[in-house]
Formats: sequence, structure tokens, C-alpha cells
Amino acid sequence: MSGLFTNTIKTENITFRHARGASIEQGKEFHTYHEIILFLEGDARLITEELNLDIAPNTLVVIPKENYHQLIIKSNQEDYYRMVINFTDSLPFAPLVQDSMTQVMVLEAEIKIYHIMESLAEKVTHPHKEALLQATLALLLGEITNLKEGFCDTPSQHPLIKQAVEYINSNLDKRLTIKAIALDCHCSPSALSHIFRKEMNIPLHQFIIKKRLIAANRQIKAGQAATTSAISLGFNDYSGFYKQYVKMFGHPPSKK
Repeated sequence: MSGLFTNTIKTENITFRHARGASIEQGKEFHTYHEIILFLEGDARLITEELNLDIAPNTLVVIPKENYHQLIIKSNQEDYYRMVINFTDSLPFAPLVQDSMTQVMVLEAEIKIYHIMESLAEKVTHPHKEALLQATLALLLGEITNLKEGFCDTPSQHPLIKQAVEYINSNLDKRLTIKAIALDCHCSPSALSHIFRKEMNIPLHQFIIKKRLIAANRQIKAGQAATTSAISLGFNDYSGFYKQYVKMFGHPPSKK
């Protein structure tokens, strides 16, 4: 009985959802748009490359594009109640997006933030809702920029995971094997694989592939040929790269 209610406002570059029930983002550990979640009800755990922590109702979660994350609902899915805004960089106030969406943040939602997002939930039938969505997002990003000044990041992810991810991020263009990563982390490949899957909720080899696909997407958007990008990021089989790219992004690498 997912999606007990969902109110949506959507433009080409912004989507707002006010929903209760199962998330439509499940399985999208990486995506090419930014996301802001006002978590209102439920019992959830947030997993990122830096964080692994329970989050309480009335929490604001800020997730810049291309950042690995999973919001795992531990309670009944129908208890998951939130307001979410997804958006791209292609907005008239792109500099504001760049200033505010620089890192994953978990913040206590101030009453002003709640009122800003609640105002959108009340305007889903407004005749000018698309224009209001853009204006409200700019206002919300301004508030997030102010909150960043007092934000103190406290990493809570397993130290072994942090070391493995740092190694992966630094070696995406090299031959990455679990054995090599484990050697850098001073542990056995089996121990690393087990801990990684347990803490990150994704198999290590899948994490590496998705990291490389995100990097390829970024390079292709910047003008690099898909074949060149695939080879430079360790995909020796272009056919396999093509299939995985389409599965992850929903379009071929030829489309930017």
C-alpha cells in the first residue's frame, strides 16, 4: 500500500513531492540531480560515504548530486512521510545551487525551513505553481547556505569504509580489484567485502561500477567521447559499459 498520497509539482529542472509511503528513489544510490529531503515521520537510517546514522523526524537531509547515499526506512514503509525537492544545475540561480550544495548535511529542520517547504505542499493546485516552485527553491537554498556556516560535519562511517572509498576515488582510472583495495586497507579481501556490504548496504564491486559510471557521465557531459571515457575508467568491454550506463541513467551515453 505504498504511496498513500503524493502531491507533486514538476518543471523541467525541479520536482517537489509531498508523500507518504515507499520511496520511488529506491535503488538509486547515485543520481545526477541534487536532493533535499525534509524527513517528517518514520524510523530511518542514512548511509553515505561519510555517514552511517539514524535520523529522527523533522530532520533536513541535503544531498548534492553524484553523492552515494541510501535512506533506509526501518519502520513500516507507510510510516515514511516526507517532503522532497530534486533539482539540476540548469537553473537561473546556478551559482546559488553551487554555493549551497557542496556536501551531504544532516540538519535539524528549523521552523523557517518547514514553512518554506510546507508552502509548496499547499500550492500543488496553484495556476502558477511552476514559477512558485522555482522561487521557493531559491529561498530554500539561501537558508541552507546560511545553515552551512554553523554546520559541523561529524563523520560516523566505519574507518575501514572511509579508507576503502578514498582509495577507490583516487584510482577510478586504474585497475581496481578488491584484493588491491584490501591490501591498501590492511585487511583480507573477504573481510573488506563483508564489512563494506554490511555498512554501505551495497556490494563493493557494484559500488565501484556505479562510481565509474557517474564519472563517465560527468566526462561525457563535458564533451569527452563515450568510448574514450569508458576505456579511461577501466571498462574494457564497451558493450558491457553501454548496457550498464543505460540501466543506470535511462539513456545511452551518446545523449548528454
